[in-house]
Amino acid sequence: MSETFLDENIESIEIALSIVQFVYKLKACLGSSGIQSLFKSEVEIKGILLESKNITLADADAFIFNHLHSVLCAFWIALAEALGRAFGNKNPGENSFIDDFRAVIYMFRCAYSHEISKPTWKVKTQYVKRSYHLLVPSECRVGDIEEFSFDFAALNGQRVKNEEFKLLNGILVLSKIACKLLRDAAKKETPEASNTSSISRN
Repeated sequence: MSETFLDENIESIEIALSIVQFVYKLKACLGSSGIQSLFKSEVEIKGILLESKNITLADADAFIFNHLHSVLCAFWIALAEALGRAFGNKNPGENSFIDDFRAVIYMFRCAYSHEISKPTWKVKTQYVKRSYHLLVPSECRVGDIEEFSFDFAALNGQRVKNEEFKLLNGILVLSKIACKLLRDAAKKETPEASNTSSISRN
């Protein structure tokens, strides 16, 4: 994995993460007068007037909530695509951290991509054979998040709950794990790493 390729994959994850964080911040600030006026003011962009609407705070909250679904969809896709470019085909039958992590990200991607307004677990047969349990590496932990557990057989067909990915902190943790896996893979492919490995075996 070249340094440029690594940087591009990590950048795509970081951009998606920053957009999710922005919408969460927007939702948190919804009660402020500045945010409320944003929804009620007229804005002209390149000669096109975007008229104001007399919307309520509840309308604005619903608007931001729908946008949160959209940016979460983009986030899951960004993670799945970055991991796919780096590691190739998924191996849901393998019992390894990287394969389990990719399976979890892929299931989120499917849930949000197929039902963006009402994300629903749509679990393929090969992912319901067992539960997935991810221990978070110490350097990737945020707050008290130490693990993620999913029983996709039980979740299949149900609406996705934000608590299942542990809200914004969980999004940050999953991003950090993905970036760590990408960096670790890149290190293994460097000539220095290969030489060190050969010396160790000798």
